[in-house]
Amino acid sequence: MNKKNILIINAALNGRLGSTEKLLQIAAKKLSENFDIDFIYLNEHNTYNKYLEKILNAAGFIIGTGVHWSSWSSLFQKFIEGATDGEGSKLWLGKPCGFVVTSHSFGGAEVLSKLITTMNLFGCYTPPCCGVSYSMAEHDALKLEKNKEKSEYWRLEHIDTVLCHNFAESLNDSKNWKFWNDYPEHSLEKAWLE
Repeated sequence: MNKKNILIINAALNGRLGSTEKLLQIAAKKLSENFDIDFIYLNEHNTYNKYLEKILNAAGFIIGTGVHWSSWSSLFQKFIEGATDGEGSKLWLGKPCGFVVTSHSFGGAEVLSKLITTMNLFGCYTPPCCGVSYSMAEHDALKLEKNKEKSEYWRLEHIDTVLCHNFAESLNDSKNWKFWNDYPEHSLEKAWLE
């Protein structure tokens, strides 16, 4: 029995050498348990037409990028501009799309939102909780003992336990969705600034 194929698009400027790749590899490892995984690295070859067959054969996509000047990478911008002719076609239409965005400090959530909107306009859909924005500031904050149990932070394990789980659920037509956390300490009535 042939497995469905997931295409991971690494749009990070550092490609295989950057932080985005490390997060995408977490996703690839988990998803490879049930799916075939293929990668494209836009920093190695960024001509959209080169990837048409891979895009067509993909059952879904995971896209990763860093944040640059409050936007996605210039590599993804060039890629998506080249892909515009395929918008709404069988290349993209009805396929799930998950996202990993990395940044040094801020801007990841905005880029994530822009990615979700753009790929939706191309015809893809985003399963619940299938976008993660992970920053160096967050990563460093989680290293502090007093922050280890903070449920408000996105964590590396969310890529495996939530993003990959829900992405796989969407491809398997099941709806056993997971959410980030139970937020045991979370209260909107309590001030977070001491």
